[in-house]
Amino acid sequence: DLAETIRGCGGRRLVPATKCTNLAVAGAASQAVNWALMLAGGLAQHVHTRTVASLLTVKDFSRNSRPKGMSGPQYRKRPLLGRNDVGRPTCFFWTLREPAKRIESGYRHAVQLMASHPLFSVRRPPPLDDLMAAWRANATRRPKAIQENFMRTQIGYLRGGIDLCRRKAIQIVPLCTETLTDDWAAAATRVLGDPDARLPQAHARAIDSDPRLQSESTLSYENRRWVNREVFL
Repeated sequence: DLAETIRGCGGRRLVPATKCTNLAVAGAASQAVNWALMLAGGLAQHVHTRTVASLLTVKDFSRNSRPKGMSGPQYRKRPLLGRNDVGRPTCFFWTLREPAKRIESGYRHAVQLMASHPLFSVRRPPPLDDLMAAWRANATRRPKAIQENFMRTQIGYLRGGIDLCRRKAIQIVPLCTETLTDDWAAAATRVLGDPDARLPQAHARAIDSDPRLQSESTLSYENRRWVNREVFL
């Protein structure tokens, strides 16, 4: 249980933004938090494979996009993990989402990436429910149409950090994707001391303008229940 795992680890100590970074959980509003932390002056990053352990030691030379509202000079001078003499992070923002919704998000992401291919009409992946049915029939074969990052367990991002958190060496700040606006506002005030920290919109909802994608990316009750209870994402 995620709540039990991080019991006593919640972020409540005020720290400078330059001591905070984010765990980029794919399919859980990671881009929005990445940009919000960047605008707040934190150690923003958007590499989906990085855990707490890796973020404590990495020198960040990865590519990252610039959010609206940040000038070019501000972007180039932003603090970076392992660089700018800022030291290692002690605060980690961690987004959480219902596993089934992460899978649905991963499917929509895959379809949108494929849409520019000239053979998309004949290579469009089957509906998500069909992919899940095949996965349930053979649990060792995950659907290739969905990128691996969307299959990474949310608890796995805390590797190397839970014991440190319980010893109060670091703090982990969970944010729920479904209530992200309120959670970010509360966390930014409580941890960063910045009640005005902005949360930019990251991605337009593709399903709002594509009824077929909305239908094909929505899991049935049975498959949603299976993902949430058995797959442990």
